[in-house]
Amino acid sequence: MVEGFVAAVVFGLIRYAASAILAVLSIYFGIRVFDKLTENIEEIEELKKGNVAVGILVAAIIICIAAVVRTGVSQFAAGIQPDYALSLILALAIINMVKLLFGLFLAILTIFVSLNLLDALTRNIDEAKELKRGNLAIAILIAGVLIAVSVVVGSSMEMVISSPTVDSCQIALQMENAWPWIGIDGSGCAANSGGS
Repeated sequence: MVEGFVAAVVFGLIRYAASAILAVLSIYFGIRVFDKLTENIEEIEELKKGNVAVGILVAAIIICIAAVVRTGVSQFAAGIQPDYALSLILALAIINMVKLLFGLFLAILTIFVSLNLLDALTRNIDEAKELKRGNLAIAILIAGVLIAVSVVVGSSMEMVISSPTVDSCQIALQMENAWPWIGIDGSGCAANSGGS
């Protein structure tokens, strides 16, 4: 009884740490890529100057990335179970990392497409110039568009990643059958048969 409780606590802490690390890395990587995509504005320099408009934009980008990669991070954490063999945990980690990277790619693509669409709709407004000037109205408009689109994309991402056709346990079991020499012990997945 005590051993089960200790294992649950330890694995819970491991899942928490993995989720926190993956979330921070996703946001960091996403912001770095976004910074490279936006040539007209240096977000970090503007933040150092105390530009609130750029701060709102960066916060919206963080929310956008989090909304889209949330499912991938939770799938990764769900693959760390005390009754799973180490080989299964590693296989699920690789499978779920691919899902997470796909989510991060979608988040960055969502931001990029949303900003380009907004730019096309507001042709007579130079958003980068307005943000550099600290125009809060423009920052709030951009933030609203990014957050709204990311919420919708995040929901779609959740449906795609959670669908039975890309269930991580099912993929691991297929890997076990296709490549038995890898040595994946998928019995834990078969017992839980739930979307890890």
